[in-house]
Amino acid sequence: MPESEDALFPKVRVRVRQDADPVDLEDVLAGAAPGECRAVTLPELLAALHLLDAYIPVNSGAEAMIRRLVAALAARIGGLDHGADEEWEDALDELLKAGRLNKAAVDAYFTTQVFDLAHPTRPLLQHPDLAAECSKSASPAKLHFDRSSGNNAAWWDHTPETQPLDPLTALEGILLWRGYGPCGLGGQRTHRVHRTTVLGGLINQ
Repeated sequence: MPESEDALFPKVRVRVRQDADPVDLEDVLAGAAPGECRAVTLPELLAALHLLDAYIPVNSGAEAMIRRLVAALAARIGGLDHGADEEWEDALDELLKAGRLNKAAVDAYFTTQVFDLAHPTRPLLQHPDLAAECSKSASPAKLHFDRSSGNNAAWWDHTPETQPLDPLTALEGILLWRGYGPCGLGGQRTHRVHRTTVLGGLINQ
């Protein structure tokens, strides 16, 4: 993954197992302690998957989508996304015998793939062309299920709808939109001769 202070790297809140081996934990998740809850990046999460016992999302509805994302990444990194029946079974047996994902394989995967929520050409789980094809951009609050947007009244959260989201909330918001669909209307997208209503400009920095 590119190193940039301005990039919105995906993060997930997790809880470390109480019986996690401190030495093993320090190797894959430096500074973490058994039983601790903390926000980790996706590479950290996959490398320490065998030492975690729960996802603790900001919005409970996002947990199912987080599990789907992690399962897909684990299958890809563990070599379970290809091969004939015998090859797949051998890869699964090897993974079960190890009881963990290989850290070198995790690092190699995230080095070659873009997992940046605000990447200019390949933003994670977003379509960059929407910014040019939509009549207007939706505010970041569209991804925040507790923050009012548009003409909605601010009952509990008075945060301005234009304020950027932190990486943790942004990833959950995108996963919720991708998994369950939009709850309202967005901008008008014009693609060639077709016009559709979509959520455009998911994240503003």
